[in-house]
Amino acid sequence: MRQKILNHNQKSSYTESILHQFLSDLDVIFVFPTSFSSNLWMEKVLEILPAVAKERFIAWDVFKSNAIRSQQQNRQSIPSVLRKLFATDLIERNKEMVALNTPLLSSLITENYASEVSSFANWISSLFPSLSSWKKNFEKAVKEKSISSDGIDDDLLVLYNEYKKFLDDNNLFDPAWETPPFKDTGFKYVVLYPEILTDYCEYKEILKSAPQVTIISLDQEKESVFQPECTMYSNSRTELREMAVFIRNLVEQKKCNYTDIVISVPDMDNWGAYIMRELELFCIPAVLHTGKGLGEYGAGRFFSQIQQCVQQGFSFDSLKELLLNRHLPWKDKEAVDLLLQYGIDNCCLCSYTENEKNIDIWEKTFNADPKSYREQALYQEIKKNCNALCKANSFKNIQSAYFQFKQALFDETNFSVEADSILGQCISELAILIDIEENYADLTIKEHFAFFISTVLEKEYVPQELKVGVSVVPYKLAATAPAYCHIIPGGSQGELSAMFKQLNFLSQSKRQNMHLLDVDFSSAFIELYHRHSYGIVRFTCSEKNFTGYSVPHSYFIVKEEKKGRPESLEQCNSEDLFVQELLALKKYNEDFPLKKLAYWQKAGFNQWYEIASKSICNEKPIQDFSDSASIIKNKVQDINEGNKIMVSQVALNDYFICPRRWFFKRILKLQEPSTGAKLMQDAWVGTIYHDIINLYLSRYKDAKKVLEPPEINSLGQKYLSLENQHFLKEAVNQVISKYSASLLTKELLNAQNKAFYSVLHSFFCFFTEWLKGYTVVALEKELFSEKKTKTGKDCILFGRLDCVLVSADEQVLILDFKTNSLPSKKECFPDDNGVVSNFQMPMYVTLWENQTVKESVSKAAFVSIQKSEFIPIIGDFGGRKKGLNRDGAEGFEKLLEGFEARLDEYVTALETANFEQLTQISFQTCQDCSWKTLCRTTYTVSGEKV
Repeated sequence: MRQKILNHNQKSSYTESILHQFLSDLDVIFVFPTSFSSNLWMEKVLEILPAVAKERFIAWDVFKSNAIRSQQQNRQSIPSVLRKLFATDLIERNKEMVALNTPLLSSLITENYASEVSSFANWISSLFPSLSSWKKNFEKAVKEKSISSDGIDDDLLVLYNEYKKFLDDNNLFDPAWETPPFKDTGFKYVVLYPEILTDYCEYKEILKSAPQVTIISLDQEKESVFQPECTMYSNSRTELREMAVFIRNLVEQKKCNYTDIVISVPDMDNWGAYIMRELELFCIPAVLHTGKGLGEYGAGRFFSQIQQCVQQGFSFDSLKELLLNRHLPWKDKEAVDLLLQYGIDNCCLCSYTENEKNIDIWEKTFNADPKSYREQALYQEIKKNCNALCKANSFKNIQSAYFQFKQALFDETNFSVEADSILGQCISELAILIDIEENYADLTIKEHFAFFISTVLEKEYVPQELKVGVSVVPYKLAATAPAYCHIIPGGSQGELSAMFKQLNFLSQSKRQNMHLLDVDFSSAFIELYHRHSYGIVRFTCSEKNFTGYSVPHSYFIVKEEKKGRPESLEQCNSEDLFVQELLALKKYNEDFPLKKLAYWQKAGFNQWYEIASKSICNEKPIQDFSDSASIIKNKVQDINEGNKIMVSQVALNDYFICPRRWFFKRILKLQEPSTGAKLMQDAWVGTIYHDIINLYLSRYKDAKKVLEPPEINSLGQKYLSLENQHFLKEAVNQVISKYSASLLTKELLNAQNKAFYSVLHSFFCFFTEWLKGYTVVALEKELFSEKKTKTGKDCILFGRLDCVLVSADEQVLILDFKTNSLPSKKECFPDDNGVVSNFQMPMYVTLWENQTVKESVSKAAFVSIQKSEFIPIIGDFGGRKKGLNRDGAEGFEKLLEGFEARLDEYVTALETANFEQLTQISFQTCQDCSWKTLCRTTYTVSGEKV
């Protein structure tokens, strides 16, 4: 059989020779570090032998439970969930004893944090298995006088005694505490490479002394020279693309099958999704051999979403997250949509407290609108069942509440296979908790539902995959598994470092004093991957990865460095299917044949061909879109007056930020549907301030009365007259009443009434003192003006001026109110090239001066309402508050020239329907754009084009 195995593999391994040596003895069981390795070795042996007992290939964890037993054989091993339940009970007792000034724990959990039971349960539970080892090492160190006891040690001793008592009282044992003689079951065991196991040191001596155990270590077959290589790339995207091309070449060259390849990922959280996507793009079948907590799957999130709803008082966001969970088949889907829309329309953002009473905003809104029966019924049913789950005082009651929820609100026949399986696993975990609760009634727990949620979040679940292909596994899992090719991407120093620290919950200084081990397994894992690749092993690394910068592990020799972005398309990897397709399309007139197609490329072409061949019209499948410009021009024409382009300063601003954004917003009028509830529209606060100012100042305008300065009291404080104060209060009340779109909005605005009044009282004191003697001549003045651009094109300017005033010497002042921040002078004034980015003041001055009665504008400024300050654009306001001179080439005329140049660009672009990118758009501009998902562009990030 040895000859068969060696012929089957291109490169034999020491592990294969061990299998050959012991396979003929049917009493021998092979123990591998992981079940993944044991399963693959069993499958490999089955390629040679017709049959082999599955029980002969086991993982280390199975070996420990089968062959290493407690000295007291009548005891049962403690389940991990019972260990955590005991930890929760112990912390609850500590919380009660802290209140009596007799704490169980004083250093591990200080008095200030004693009430945070759920925060410490997992950590305390994780300490229990190591406490026996800690006690032995601690007592030895104390005896040697290398360490002295402190508060941490006292607490650890309390944990040890409490846990030991619980085990003894309940006839349980913790496997990590046992050091029994090896149990002779009549079998022989070959334990392969146990030195890479973190708990091997606990069992090392007992296994070495057992005659029926043979230990195979890595150092038993050391190569004389071993220099692992690592291929270096400039970035991770290139690294993964090259990996996919490499895998396809291996299979196409018939060196192996996809199932003979294993990808071990050191950082699965950051790399896993990218790797699976890259393999899918290159049509490489792959199976992800890693799981996550039950509560992290879509269906498993159901329980945490219910908890979130109750904790947040059924806020709109929490309820929306639950209702839009696509893994949950709601019985009345139409009512779900109606309820969400009702929440959006009525701003049911969140509940609140009033006079120490909790107000459910949904119920209050329903009571004010009794016609929404269907929405109210669904909400009340959800609320009732969610509360029943969260407030259940036993695991048994949680189970009953879950089935009640499921029966009342879900279509039980419409669960997907995956959702049904995940929820079934969650309920199985709940059944275990019920059994433990019934058998260990002395353990107390106050938050049953929260404990259950933490359990399903921690319970790892791996979906059953029916497909086969490349195996994608976490790093270390497959180090001893046979494969033609092991691929390890992201092989950086940080990711491949594997350090084992004995009793790592202790401080470094204490560990040193106790002579505890620090073992570096990094090189061992790298060597094991090398030895178990009977074809090729491929370590790669990239200088710039998904989380930052990295360097290859120091154990490697860097093979070569490949640039991430070739200078030209021809310099790209010629084996890349997508590069081949692009080259073929670019050189279709040069007889450049396309050698290969990926599935997605072929499927896309076939779909196009099928649709084109079934077309009942006689037109060619590919139509001429050369008339698209005229179509766009017609759309543009719809927003204009006849043949003249309508121009506002807002439109100009939008256009020169990004022409495409302007096109999506103003021509196509695309709007993303709202899925969130808002108390107020984004512009409401500013509009409310503007409306109140307009109402207050209209008295002065209508009466043609000059502005009067505020009065000053004996303390030097400025205030409006009693008459003006009274009118301002009425103005605030009158304006706010118009914006009460929902009950919660009304409550919020009414609560802010005093804040609005306070801000505006300060503002008008500042405003009337600054502009005393001025007369208000226009408020919210809408103006239109025909104009020819510099190249003779006709357009119509239009805008709305916030406020225009005239001084006693008939100087005209234009003001524009801003709610808070003011624009900078840099954007309001022309730059060195005469380019203008803020068009507001030159537009307003042009509009005012082009009226029938022409009046020259002497001054213009922006004014902040909330800050009571201003920034001058035109004119001298005294002191350092100076804007541009009205006369002179370097003054306002230069600003006007820059404005007219931009105006001409805008009108020309609209006439020619040219909305291409005029300047390079920054990444931040695109990131903040509501239409970014519709637009493909290139930005520069950290000096590199993306």
